[in-house]
Amino acid sequence: MSENLIAERGADQNTNFRSDEIEKVKIFRLQNGKTIETFDVNLIAFRLFTPDNNFTMLMGNAGKNNEFAYYHSSGEKLTDDNLVDGGRFLERINIVTIRDKNKGILDVIMNQEGKIICELPGLEADRVYNRGDHWRIKYFTAKDKKTGLQGVLDTLGKTILPFSYKDLNILLPGRIVCNTNINGFTELRDWQGRILHTAAGTSLRHNIRIYESHNGYILISFENLHETAVISPENTLTHIIPGTSPGRYSKPSEDMWNIIPFDMKNKIVFVDISSGIIFKE
Repeated sequence: MSENLIAERGADQNTNFRSDEIEKVKIFRLQNGKTIETFDVNLIAFRLFTPDNNFTMLMGNAGKNNEFAYYHSSGEKLTDDNLVDGGRFLERINIVTIRDKNKGILDVIMNQEGKIICELPGLEADRVYNRGDHWRIKYFTAKDKKTGLQGVLDTLGKTILPFSYKDLNILLPGRIVCNTNINGFTELRDWQGRILHTAAGTSLRHNIRIYESHNGYILISFENLHETAVISPENTLTHIIPGTSPGRYSKPSEDMWNIIPFDMKNKIVFVDISSGIIFKE
């Protein structure tokens, strides 16, 4: 694994996150070439410490009561054995679930050295560590465990949007979120929580496609509802187009940034998104 952490296991075994069977592995912790500690684990995040995992990894014992810790390739144990869930290694900012002093479940924000920046008592944070781009995240959603309502926090634990929303998703960090209102309709809101648009029905996150045009215009397409909201560079609603946008599959030229093809009832038309004028094919 590294010069100071060595795993002893069967040569034909592949103990990592993709394993189907739990295998006990003995870890030898070395200092100046001599063993100073041994311990057993049944889960190792990686085979080797590398620059790709910041020379850190999650190790521990999975089971009824998960007990993990983060280690550095130097052999240093970066955290206590109180981690319940988290990313496979430590990035700049990390959302980690631990057991607190009372053995309760607590989500925390942790830095790349394994130090807790902020605790999130009473909140259940979005499991951003399951996402491939979690290292870039500046904001995340969290749920109030008592009310079940969601809000938005930054990576220092500051509340950006209050815990007043259902089905809250960040569409464009620092700019737009969506949620479901009391009538079951999807709403678009700006970063201050003001409603930009209420859709004609419910559109789950996987049905929402975002396209960033040149000059700062944003197209937010509710594909299951066949409507697209056009958001101006000033973050105001300019038009609703009765069709679906091309999303990331279209790359208009910079000099024709405002003319975008749309699918309207299985017919392709062109729309000037700055004026809302619809042109026939």
